[in-house]
Amino acid sequence: MLTLRKLTIVLGLVTVCLGNNALAAYLDFTDSTVIANLNGITDGFEGTTADGIGFTLTSTSGTVNFNEGYDGAPSNPGCQANGGPLACHFDGAGLDNDEISGLTVSSGQVLTLAFDTEVVISSLEFLDLYRNSNPDRGGEQVRVSIDGGSPELVQASATSGDGGYASLDFLALGGPVVGQIIEFTAFQGFLLQDDSDNDYAFAGAHISPVPVPAAVWLFGTAMLGLLGIRRRRSAT
Repeated sequence: MLTLRKLTIVLGLVTVCLGNNALAAYLDFTDSTVIANLNGITDGFEGTTADGIGFTLTSTSGTVNFNEGYDGAPSNPGCQANGGPLACHFDGAGLDNDEISGLTVSSGQVLTLAFDTEVVISSLEFLDLYRNSNPDRGGEQVRVSIDGGSPELVQASATSGDGGYASLDFLALGGPVVGQIIEFTAFQGFLLQDDSDNDYAFAGAHISPVPVPAAVWLFGTAMLGLLGIRRRRSAT
């Protein structure tokens, strides 16, 4: 018969399978160790997440670099006043200089983060995203598009002393999203800027593998196997 012990073993195996597929990775492009482990390619860099997912960080409208040290207040761990996920060694990824720019007089820059396979995206972090001291000028704005979809917008809310930190928290917006290619652009126009242009740095991404259906298949197969054992024993 289907004993409690057998059911516990089956559920334990399934939990392990599902748990392994739910392991999250944090890509911190402010971390000097993460940056040092990236490999240079023609249009940018490539690397692998902690759970083995390959990715590239590229652009055809600028040179990808991490050449700006963190310029916020050193007393703010995680690059924000209440703590956060970033190491804050650098400001993150920029194009040509240290930031992704909207460029008011020409086409804007595009930074692309592409994974080898679809991933679950929980949040994206940004630095150097500032409000202007003139309230009529507003503040800088991130535009993020996932797999070519409609852009998500992140408005500047921090002051320069906070490092310009902002987060696009998909969990707070109702749940994570699944995608493979993330494109980062900036608003093109002079109103949403803090200085001579609207710009920001891409700092980090909280991602995890898409749960593998095989784990669910394993659970179903195991249950059928145990039911088969129960039927054979009943027949004898």
